[in-house]
Amino acid sequence: MDIENPHDKFFKETFSRLDILTDFLRAYLPSDVLQALDLTTLVREADSFTDGDLGEHFADLVFTVLSGRKSVTITVLLEHKSYYEEYPHFQINQYLLNLWAHQVKGKKPLTTILPIVVYHGHRRWKKRPLAAYLGSTPAFMLPFTPTFDYVLIDLSTAPETVLPKLQTDFARLTALLLQNSRRKKLLAQRMEQHADVVRNIAETVLGQQFIGTAFIYLSVTSGIEKTELLAIFRRISTRADNSAMTAYEQILQEGIERGIERGIERGIERGIERGIKQGIELEKRNAAIRMVRGALTIGMDAKTIADTFDLPLTDVITIIDQIRQKTA
Repeated sequence: MDIENPHDKFFKETFSRLDILTDFLRAYLPSDVLQALDLTTLVREADSFTDGDLGEHFADLVFTVLSGRKSVTITVLLEHKSYYEEYPHFQINQYLLNLWAHQVKGKKPLTTILPIVVYHGHRRWKKRPLAAYLGSTPAFMLPFTPTFDYVLIDLSTAPETVLPKLQTDFARLTALLLQNSRRKKLLAQRMEQHADVVRNIAETVLGQQFIGTAFIYLSVTSGIEKTELLAIFRRISTRADNSAMTAYEQILQEGIERGIERGIERGIERGIERGIKQGIELEKRNAAIRMVRGALTIGMDAKTIADTFDLPLTDVITIIDQIRQKTA
């Protein structure tokens, strides 16, 4: 499954949920700001406030929330690079101008904005005031020096420092996945250390759908074979395994459909029926090889692989022999 900007898409899907966003805001907003906002009034606004140049830096999530009689617009900025931004204030300034220009163009009241940066790269984010970029600023120039400050949600630290701040399992799993989706060696360990979070989520239908989303996200970003990811969820709980397997079958089905499309394209020259058949058989064959290879890495034997993935035992044995011949 090819997903463009998987971190951005996963972030949008999770932080668009008001329960998850509210949990993070309660954990990371300054106490005076948190007390001033009525988070029960959070409403997501329309998308597409950023221009094309900002697409890779901003998640384009905008919410309004009431504070007393005033409406405060909260903007959420996603940074999903493996390194921190050197000058985030300048990006924030450009984003604020975009939003205000949109309000002016639409003849809407101008609102105050609370920027929030969510960071989950490997390197620790160094939050500095904008004045630190400018060196020694004379006192008489301070009134003319903007701040463009922001709230930082830093997920680059260990789960033990992040998860206790959050109140819901959905927010905890979101943080866990964002933290470890690119940490191939740590992912299985962290998932199993916090298996109770996954098990609790898997108890509801909504939670099972969320686990399916998590599996698809990890299958694209983690670099771990899908069968190995299935094994991680299987060790956690049966319900988690079933949800992950459903998502896995969805991936396989989409792969088969892409194979059909490729087969049809070849069929224009070779004959439509032959092209479709070749596309289906090729994708099924490649999918079977990937499943068997992944299952072998976690110690499954031929019969178990055949039973688990509903493959003919003779085909599994043939694939295993071919794999071993190539690695011999």
